[in-house]
Amino acid sequence: MRRLTFGVAVLAAVLTLPLAAGAGGPATDGAPTAGIDTGSAIVLLNGEPLSTYVKTKPAPGKKVDFSSNTVKSYRAQLSALRNDFKQWLRANAPNAKVTGEFDLSLNAVGVELNGESLTALRSAPMALGADYQGLYTPAADNDPDLRLISASQAWTAGGGTPSAKGAGVKVAIVDTGIDITHPCFSDGNAANDGRFTNDKVIVAKVFNNKSGVKGYTPQDVNGHGSHVAGTVACNEHTPASVDGIAIAYRPSGVAPAATLGNYNVFPGEDGDARSEDILDALEAAYEDGFNVANMSLGGGSSGARDLLAMGVDNLDRAGMVIAVAAGNSGPGFSTVESPGKAARALTAGASTVGHFIATPVTVGALTVGAASGDFATVTGSPLTAPLGVVTSATGPGGLSTACSGLPAGSLAGEIALISRGACTFSTKIRNAESAGAVATLVVNNVAGDPVAMASDGTPNQPTKPAYMVSLANRTALM
Repeated sequence: MRRLTFGVAVLAAVLTLPLAAGAGGPATDGAPTAGIDTGSAIVLLNGEPLSTYVKTKPAPGKKVDFSSNTVKSYRAQLSALRNDFKQWLRANAPNAKVTGEFDLSLNAVGVELNGESLTALRSAPMALGADYQGLYTPAADNDPDLRLISASQAWTAGGGTPSAKGAGVKVAIVDTGIDITHPCFSDGNAANDGRFTNDKVIVAKVFNNKSGVKGYTPQDVNGHGSHVAGTVACNEHTPASVDGIAIAYRPSGVAPAATLGNYNVFPGEDGDARSEDILDALEAAYEDGFNVANMSLGGGSSGARDLLAMGVDNLDRAGMVIAVAAGNSGPGFSTVESPGKAARALTAGASTVGHFIATPVTVGALTVGAASGDFATVTGSPLTAPLGVVTSATGPGGLSTACSGLPAGSLAGEIALISRGACTFSTKIRNAESAGAVATLVVNNVAGDPVAMASDGTPNQPTKPAYMVSLANRTALM
């Protein structure tokens, strides 16, 4: 029986996009999760929002002037209309509760239904429509090389000045937060730092209707927002390491001189944001004077109209550039998620670079690179054990997907080799572990680099190390 060794050194020649849905496929398998919150709704009201109303919309290249009497007067009219709706709600749908109000991106309110129906809300004389709120989750981490978008060349074309690198531009990161203790966001003057802000991250706010009850703060508990913020504006040439090993270059954000705003819509351990949380954050960022917003998130929408996407379009018309992730549902036709499908959004799909950070896996004379993800990894000394190839006549290339339970003890003391496909990574890795495997290698079932496998979030996640290797290595490993 062949023996397999997991190494722990970083291979200098290789770097992966951890959760990208690129050539190697998306980072999650199994059925997609629901993207609609049937307990809450967005109700669109009669009357244009500030961003599109003929008397308040800004001229091209300008933004809404909140100090003007015209804007103040129209805001008062929209507020009165919302108050009329609240009064109607108390009389006709008394269990429903207004949880959010909007007048910039949309003229609308967020409503907690508490058992009331959408039909009831749609019957309000001042309502144009009502749809369930979408549920949005952070898109997978994606850290492409600056070369992919010719960022360095753009800086040079702008004269290499701070303004060419984003100075004076304020970018709102609508995400899980920003960790100002990370060197990417150091302002060089820690003595003047606030709890969540400094001269680099100048705003920190949280948007969640449970914030008061749960004590949420703008802190980045997840790390996704800090990753995204680093891609946008990490300080130029910031020293970096991976698992304690210095990498061979010093990363920079695309606009390293830009300032950032932390608009946290995924506070604490909350992995879902509703439509109104995101609308709240976007409107706050606009009023705070931010030029650009970035949303590396995606989800579903309800009804014929995507109201969040409509709000994104209206804010773009009012002078805010909004970049949005296409989501993790692709590749394929009709897989762009909300709000990335907004017509005026700058929507970006995943990219794949020709290198990835890998853990070396050695079988005899063969060494291949394996990608880690949400599951445990080998630490300290290399793990050496027999390779247990789980075969199946119906599996990809004769390799089992391990989606059903395996015989007890059939992989005792071995490193399981199984195939991707048919069920979530958590399910197949758990099945191998239950059969006695001390670690698991999952072979990709699509061409390209291995991806960083994501857990499915169910209870009793696997605890043993697990990695993915590329489809190109399947025959040699079997």
